[in-house]
Amino acid sequence: MPKTNLSQSVVSDGVRSKVHNVNHVSKAAVGVSSALVKGVRAMALSIGNSVAEAVNETGIGKKFGSGNESKPALRAAKQVVVNTVVAVDTLHTSLASAGRILLTDVSATTVDVVAHRYGDEVGDVTGESLQAVGNVIQAGANVRQIGVKSMAKVAAKGTAKGVLTGEKQDVDANGNPLLPIPPSGE
Repeated sequence: MPKTNLSQSVVSDGVRSKVHNVNHVSKAAVGVSSALVKGVRAMALSIGNSVAEAVNETGIGKKFGSGNESKPALRAAKQVVVNTVVAVDTLHTSLASAGRILLTDVSATTVDVVAHRYGDEVGDVTGESLQAVGNVIQAGANVRQIGVKSMAKVAAKGTAKGVLTGEKQDVDANGNPLLPIPPSGE
């Protein structure tokens, strides 16, 4: 038989205040790190586009051609490469999104269980604590995206797309590269 707590547990004002402050600071850290990631990614993408333009002016770049200038077999091969990069990028983004959804659901369930067992006050503090933990994880993930290796990947994607398609790499509102699937009629 499940054990239930007949009395509500009480959380001190000091603990509640500290948890609230940690949550507030962690939200700010996510905001600052996200803005920094957008700026650094835009810079890396700009470098990638510049490299692609320079490569396209070389003999090898001209051999690849851009758009409809290349032979049909080469255009098809370039489409395969670009579409593969799109697929891998989509898969990675989807897995990260699924992980965030899972953590959110587990957190909500944990809060419900704690609130049921120890009372709403403890449930609220638990929820705010878990939100702060999620914010710290997100800020850490953002900081990892600022690393040299991550920026090199962004620049390399922009360069590859520019060399293969002759187009500049576009970015979304978050500074993430968009790798549109080229129309199959080209």
